[in-house]
Amino acid sequence: MKSLFQLLLDWLFRNLVNFAKWSLSMAGGFLVMIKPTFPFILICVVFIIFDCWSARDLAKRMKKAGHNTNAKVKSNKLFKAFTTGVLAMAAIVLAFVIEKYILTMYSNLYLANYTALVFCGIQFWSITENASSCNGSKWAAIAQKFMVDKTERHLDIDLSILKDKEDTK
Repeated sequence: MKSLFQLLLDWLFRNLVNFAKWSLSMAGGFLVMIKPTFPFILICVVFIIFDCWSARDLAKRMKKAGHNTNAKVKSNKLFKAFTTGVLAMAAIVLAFVIEKYILTMYSNLYLANYTALVFCGIQFWSITENASSCNGSKWAAIAQKFMVDKTERHLDIDLSILKDKEDTK
């Protein structure tokens, strides 16, 4: 005769195995359902990596120019990049699910495509801002007329004071 403890362990093990089977089945079904979004998610992840790379290059240029900054990767910045990636994935998957299962009467809306395009456009803009900030080339000077100079954000200073001094020379 089994003790109460052994019966409890047997029951727990049987249900744990069933719960694991159920969980893996649900996860597999979900992955199969969102499989068409994988290329969009991959492209967005590549853009996030390029944005992080361009921010690192900006920090190196700022250090080379003599600004007081450290060109190191910080955990809070990596966490922000990670959450950006998760947000992009969630938005793409939700757009795909909305198109596929809610807006079934409209065929070929391509909501996931447009969501990925908007996200990649925003990341491209950020990459271009990083590339043009603290850069002495002519294209960077033109780009800074309508883009944010990220040097201000990294150093927490107002560069308009410096720009006014440069304009009076």
